[in-house]
Amino acid sequence: MDIWSNPLPEGVQFAGKTDEGFKLNLSMPLDDNGLMMLWCPVEHDHRFAVRIKFEGPGADEIHCPYCGHRDYATEFLTDDAKRRLQEAAQAASILFLQEQFAGSGFRFEPSPMPQTIFTYEQETTRRTMHCDRCNEPVAVFGMAMFCPGCGRHAPRPSSPRCWRWSAALSPGWTRCPLIPAPS
Repeated sequence: MDIWSNPLPEGVQFAGKTDEGFKLNLSMPLDDNGLMMLWCPVEHDHRFAVRIKFEGPGADEIHCPYCGHRDYATEFLTDDAKRRLQEAAQAASILFLQEQFAGSGFRFEPSPMPQTIFTYEQETTRRTMHCDRCNEPVAVFGMAMFCPGCGRHAPRPSSPRCWRWSAALSPGWTRCPLIPAPS
């Protein structure tokens, strides 16, 4: 019997074995646009939401849209997200240890598998913007100056009203070749 066929908590799915152990898929709370809330590891009041991936090209680093701080994506996780990831890993570790001890002659009696893990509500942001260079969306609470994906220039507000407001705060933006006005 494959130990990984046992049910994991809701939202946690076994994705395969690796040289180091195992890999999981985990659903995370997202906003209505499929974006996940993060915060800057330097300034925790710099909160924003992005489309996040932890595999493939561009998955390693994120830029804070407010201050431009660049770090590994995992460093931007909120405490709620870290708690959910930790509980998912702990639940899966029960199956991993059962598999490791099977047939070893050692007796292993784990705690019962939890049926659920910690979840939380996604905070609603004020506006969503898209980067003109890489087209990555970012949802923010205030004035964002950097793209979380490429980090090179400010995302464009998604509504003309936000564009006019941004241009009023910094009139030079209307002439900036990196940030064309929306049509």
